[in-house]
This record gives sequence, C-alpha cells and structure tokens, in this order.
Amino acid sequence: MDKTLLAILACPNCKGSLSYQKVQQELICPICRLAYPIRDDIPVLLIDEARELRSCTAFAAAMNSLSFSSRSLFTHVCFHMM
Repeated sequence: MDKTLLAILACPNCKGSLSYQKVQQELICPICRLAYPIRDDIPVLLIDEARELRSCTAFAAAMNSLSFSSRSLFTHVCFHMM
C-alpha cells in the first residue's frame, strides 16, 4: 500500500485514520472496529463491505502503525467496550 495514499484515506464512517494490515490485506479503523478489504490493490472503503472486529485483540496488531494519540484513543475505546 502506497504510504501517500494511506495518509489521505480515512474511514468512511468516522473519518478517522486507518491502519494497513499487509498480511490480511485490510485497512483497520480502531475507532469503528471495522476492517475494510483491499482487493486487487484497491481499498474497498464501503461500510457494507467492511468486516466487524468483535474484540480488541482482533485488531491489536494495528496499534503498531498508529500514532501515539491514536494509540491512546484505541486503548480508551477498548477499555470502555469491556
């Protein structure tokens, strides 16, 4: 995934930052807990096509590519969802 493209993409639901997961070929929104698929190198940013992440552990790997402020928000959201 091109870093320039990733920098301008946003979650269509909350407009938050997305994290690229190379192995799963998905873009993760930790706020909405949605995983958007990437098909043929094209991000499919349709809410109806997104996979819901049911637990914090399902997208914890995305934290490594998040900024500190996004990581703090992620931790806050996960804590309050338990």
